[in-house]
Amino acid sequence: MTTGSHEDHDADPTAPAVEISANKLDAASGAALFALAAWLWHGAADIEVVSSSGVGPAFFPRAVAILLAGGSLLLILQALAPRLFGIQPDRVVQVQRPGSVLAAIAIVIVYAALLGRLTYYPATAMLLPCLLWAAGLRRPFAIVACTFGFLAFTKILFETVLGTPLP
Repeated sequence: MTTGSHEDHDADPTAPAVEISANKLDAASGAALFALAAWLWHGAADIEVVSSSGVGPAFFPRAVAILLAGGSLLLILQALAPRLFGIQPDRVVQVQRPGSVLAAIAIVIVYAALLGRLTYYPATAMLLPCLLWAAGLRRPFAIVACTFGFLAFTKILFETVLGTPLP
């Protein structure tokens, strides 16, 4: 980071931080995200198809799985490129507030596990505020407004415009 860069402005010097090799982080993240993409693809097969159109409820998780798998493969390639081609030296990544990052990961995993049991709207209404809190948003009105706004947006987009019910 250079003096006056955007990253310096956003960094909190008092926040706990962890330093990790960028290549190792890319490889580990890529492998974890690829596993998540495979799990999403496999889980989409369990979603009941109630639409006769080509776009059913399984379309969204499968589309996310494809994008996630592609991105994860790029991360893995980026991690391996210095060893394979000698392109760039390894850099160090500083992760501030690693507890918040791990909390967000846990919330997403719990959300995925509860989605099938509670259905989309109750699961999202319960866990989106938790995710916003973990991200650092501490204003209750803003959390409620973001949650209701997101739920309304997805209802309008998927059920009204696309005619695709959410699970």
